[in-house]
Amino acid sequence: MVRSVTAHHRWWGRRLTMVPVVIGAPQVVPGSPFFASKVLLGPQGVAKVLGLGELDAFEKAAFETMLPELKSQIAKGVDFVLSPPAPVASA
Repeated sequence: MVRSVTAHHRWWGRRLTMVPVVIGAPQVVPGSPFFASKVLLGPQGVAKVLGLGELDAFEKAAFETMLPELKSQIAKGVDFVLSPPAPVASA
């Protein structure tokens, strides 16, 4: 039984954010496996990846400009997770 508003929010937050990863789903942006996109949720989790939708000329240009930087940042994050720095000893 939830006894406080804070505990209630925490409980619902966990329920709503624990969405299973779609294994083998097509990538929204080819070559960018961690690109965020809207999804349709069903009883078993993600039912459909909705993709980017239609982009106008300005949005397409901005997207193409930012994509190399996004891929670079994703690669840095993956490298960090696979080879984390050694912990710093405290005095």
